Amino acid sequence: MVCRYPLYSVSRSGPGGAQLAWDWYRANMEDLRTRAGGALSIYSSVITACSSSFVTAEKVDEVEKFFAENPQPTAQRKISQNLEAMRSSVEWLSSLLEGKLSQEGFFDFLVGLYLDKAETRERASSSKEMDDLLA
Repeated sequence: MVCRYPLYSVSRSGPGGAQLAWDWYRANMEDLRTRAGGALSIYSSVITACSSSFVTAEKVDEVEKFFAENPQPTAQRKISQNLEAMRSSVEWLSSLLEGKLSQEGFFDFLVGLYLDKAETRERASSSKEMDDLLA
């Protein structure tokens, strides 16, 4: 069976990695299902690793359509959970993009506010000393 940890690393590396993992899963789905045999939790993890990193409505719709056309009865619950989580991510990202966080210069403004007030501090050598420095 395929080790799922490298799949998570690829799919979580960014949009290109998410697409690469998704393409790989679709190209190898039958082989993966056969290899998984009765190891349903591993197969569900592979599905999650390869199909749950998208944050656009179009990609979520694509994943949903794919699994509607290629049912995976043993992993249906996990697929539904993945789709729900991705839809939440789409909404969250949309709200961020519509808010002040997406305005040009917002983070530069914040950094400027705090860098002007930054003080250098000695490195603490113990947790007690750290508490004293931060007090």
